[in-house]
Order: sequence, then C-alpha cells, then structure tokens
Amino acid sequence: MTSSKSGFCAETPAGSTTDSRVERTTPTLLQRDLPKLAAAGVVEYDSRSGMVRYVSRPVVEEWVEHARHREIGRESEN
Repeated sequence: MTSSKSGFCAETPAGSTTDSRVERTTPTLLQRDLPKLAAAGVVEYDSRSGMVRYVSRPVVEEWVEHARHREIGRESEN
C-alpha cells in the first residue's frame, strides 16, 4: 500500500478502478472500515498519518485461502 493525498491508496493494476470510485470509497474506508479492522487486530492504522500495516493472523490467512479457493472454483465454472 502506498500513501496519497487522502492518506491511503491501495496499489491496483492500471485500469482496474476509476478515480470516481476511489473518491466514493475512500471516506468509508478511512472513517469506518480501517478503524474496525484495527480494533479487530487485523491492521495497525494511524489515522493521523494515514499509515496502514497489515498484521498477519493465522485466522485471516485461513479466510484468505478459503476465498481464493472459492474464487478459483467460480472462475472454472465460467
């Protein structure tokens, strides 16, 4: 992740998102989602600097792996 004027900008492949979508989702991410993730211990979030750091947790890693397998299954159905 890198920082931007808004304090947060996820690295995404070129053309995968629009500026308007970023503008719409950034306030929710900064005001609601990141504080909840920080409270749950999934990330460390400093609202002053806008810095976010992922905190590796086994349960999160298991859910990510589960989601990957589900997504791969959906792709093979199409």
